[in-house]
Amino acid sequence: MKKSIFKKVGVFAPFLAAVAMSGCGGSGGGSNSPQQGPVEFQVGQIYISDDREVDSRLVTMSVFSTVNWRTFGSKGASSGKFNDPHGLCFDKDGKLLIADTGNHRIVRMNDMAGSGWVSVGTNGTSVGQFLSPMGVAVDSQNRIYVADFMGQRIIRMDDMNGTNWTELTSSPQHVFGQVRDVVIDKFDKIYVLDISGRLCRMDDMTGAGYVSLQAVPSGGLANATDLAINPMGTMFVVDSGQGIVHQYSGMDGSGHLSLNAVAIGQQGFSAVTVDTIGRLILTDHHTGEIVRIQDLSGEAKEVIGSLGNGVGKFFGPGRLVVRH
Repeated sequence: MKKSIFKKVGVFAPFLAAVAMSGCGGSGGGSNSPQQGPVEFQVGQIYISDDREVDSRLVTMSVFSTVNWRTFGSKGASSGKFNDPHGLCFDKDGKLLIADTGNHRIVRMNDMAGSGWVSVGTNGTSVGQFLSPMGVAVDSQNRIYVADFMGQRIIRMDDMNGTNWTELTSSPQHVFGQVRDVVIDKFDKIYVLDISGRLCRMDDMTGAGYVSLQAVPSGGLANATDLAINPMGTMFVVDSGQGIVHQYSGMDGSGHLSLNAVAIGQQGFSAVTVDTIGRLILTDHHTGEIVRIQDLSGEAKEVIGSLGNGVGKFFGPGRLVVRH
């Protein structure tokens, strides 16, 4: 069993890979899509990480309308570029954080022109380094949490300088493996989703109050890839391997509901988020579609998008977030 690590250090200036920009180049992401939407992050807009072998970018649009369609970024490792981006979240100042998985870094930017671009992290498992980070979240104090997938750890830092870098890894008292996602609820409790399909919750970065989800469905959540929590504390877990989204109201497994993508005419689900009025928005990586439903009844289904290059088309839509 891997030894627990609770490590806290200060700023790691030698490891900081930060670049400030004002309007990076690369606003097309290899796409010929016209830039129709506002540069500023807008409440109610949806933001999506979009990736394929030769292209990586962020896409935004008005939810279920291409009216405000805009893209930013392209494939690469320099400023204004991404390599297989995954998790997205907005901090308390309205800035967008991106887990730039293939570049082993966390990126923050102020708008869809990439202004204020700053990144932290290099490839590795030491302080100031990440190994394929897949999830990012913030708490009520605007501290940043990172699901460091191959590093098999949760990292917390106070800011994009890496101040008070703190790590938590698995132990017999709080077990988790390669971490695919991290979410912080309104009480600042830490939810962790790992590669084995284990969903656990902890009170803080010491691992106190550890509890894992009980009464998981037959076959488990072995291919769980994304987690979202609504303001009422209801958890939504996407199992992309089985093409199912699960709902739980408690860590005891209570309130379990599920929806198979096939039941509503989709090929699968890849990620999930909750919009400003509580509806679920999911990505279908197979078809390039974004799907919105009222709840897990599948009612009021709306679909937008397809695979391709142009307005309303995606390379391979992944994680997503709505600006609240």
